[in-house]
Amino acid sequence: MPQHRCVVYRLNQNTSPLVVIRETLPTAEILHVFGDADIATAPELEASINEVESRVPLIVDLSECRFIDTTAISVLIRAFKRLGDSFRIVVAPHSHVERVLKITHLPAIISVTDSLEDSIAVA
Repeated sequence: MPQHRCVVYRLNQNTSPLVVIRETLPTAEILHVFGDADIATAPELEASINEVESRVPLIVDLSECRFIDTTAISVLIRAFKRLGDSFRIVVAPHSHVERVLKITHLPAIISVTDSLEDSIAVA
């Protein structure tokens, strides 16, 4: 049975919240990210990623993330450098996040899929 842990970050009333829900499966750890991953929330995203100490792949599910900037992309790159091929990203097809990741050529170095099921299957 999956285990869930929810961490909600709200920096102030002028900042969109970042919500990270951690799901533990036998074959993967999944961080479901909601809200905006930007310069204001990147430290919380990085802390959530760094909290995961697991021998199974880590999947960051950005399919419900509305916005991402280069600060958050740097967080993803650092996670990939630390975890290697066991680090994966999921994005919603035709979303802002997918577009930005493609512009930065991140899918050329990190596994980026548009389906959580596909990412788990690769795990």
